[in-house]
Amino acid sequence: MPFVITENSTVNCDHPGAGTVELTAGQSKLTVGGSKALVENDLNGAPISGCANTTNPNTGVVQCTTILSTAGGVAGKLKVDGKAVLLEDITCLTSGQIGPDKQRALVQAAGQSKLKTV
Repeated sequence: MPFVITENSTVNCDHPGAGTVELTAGQSKLTVGGSKALVENDLNGAPISGCANTTNPNTGVVQCTTILSTAGGVAGKLKVDGKAVLLEDITCLTSGQIGPDKQRALVQAAGQSKLKTV
């Protein structure tokens, strides 16, 4: 039963020296502990700051700077204005790359413990 993620959650790129995803909710109808819940598409294009990877075309390393897409991690029934609420088990694909592999961003902490789905 994953928790709903909010603007107060912690999402980082998934490698040593991970950067932090800047979270902004596109809706204000559903809040948890005073923080807006994130819904579908809120993470797409979200900026990432502080990624320790240094872009180097010779090695194929590219610094994480934005979220490109998301997979899974959406509530089946809990929606706001027709958009599913995002859950802590969401996986994000970032603009970063190490060799041939794109990097991921993962929720490190939901930032709340009041609202979860079943």
